[in-house]
Amino acid sequence: MNTDAKKIKLPKWLPVAVLVVGVLGGAVWLWEDVLEDRLIPKRWAAVEGHDFYRSGQLSARLIKKMLVRHNIQVIVALTGRDPKDRDQEAEEKAAAELGIELHRFPLTGDGTGDIQQYAGALATLIQAERQGRTALIHCAAGVQRTGGTIAFLRLLVDKRDAADVVRELRRHGWRPRRNPHLLPYLNENLPRLAAILRDQGLFDEIPNPLPVLQTP
Repeated sequence: MNTDAKKIKLPKWLPVAVLVVGVLGGAVWLWEDVLEDRLIPKRWAAVEGHDFYRSGQLSARLIKKMLVRHNIQVIVALTGRDPKDRDQEAEEKAAAELGIELHRFPLTGDGTGDIQQYAGALATLIQAERQGRTALIHCAAGVQRTGGTIAFLRLLVDKRDAADVVRELRRHGWRPRRNPHLLPYLNENLPRLAAILRDQGLFDEIPNPLPVLQTP
């Protein structure tokens, strides 16, 4: 009986296929993790019904060009100051060179944090719009903190339906499984934020009853 193991003949195309898959995988990684945010504005979008824009943190390569192209006059940043962040440094430099107001209202990455920071961000946006100045609001990814600010705006100023607000959050990248904390935070803090903004004269009447955002 022949106990020699039978040699398995591999298809001639297999090494080529493995190489192609490796190259494609590397290209996808290079694009998604290295190049995409350097070459394409991260989640840049106009905020429907308002004269301002939303995004993630723009790269040093893109920031000045985007600020000039869209005539941005006010920046509302929802991230903390990081002196080692080159993109933040480029943003601050571009804002100074272009005479753009840069306001920072730091919040936690999941969109929670001090409600006074949301109040400051919204007050700055609303006042800029009333003055006819185009604004940009952004956080790091343009999803949680920026999404939370726009959600508050929709509920209190635009009087949007709660279900529409949740759909807008999802369109801009929020997912309930990845961040289950955002909607409960928005619901819990909506009454206090409404009172703060009303007392500042930013709108006349608090919606009654206040809407409640439901997880889809």
